[in-house]
Amino acid sequence: MDRRRMYTARRLVSGTHTLGVRRVMFAVDDIEEVIARRRAHGAALVRDIDVRAPGFRVVTVMA
Repeated sequence: MDRRRMYTARRLVSGTHTLGVRRVMFAVDDIEEVIARRRAHGAALVRDIDVRAPGFRVVTVMA
């Protein structure tokens, strides 16, 4: 069996108890300013800014 294919399949089904960082979350005062700074360093939004509640917005950034 192709080792690359096995590794990829294992990564896709790996559980939460495996090594590695999947998410890091931060609370910020000005999300627009943080997004602009991240974009200047090559980051991209995965999705649009999601408004969860008044004053509470979430965005996923791919570094």
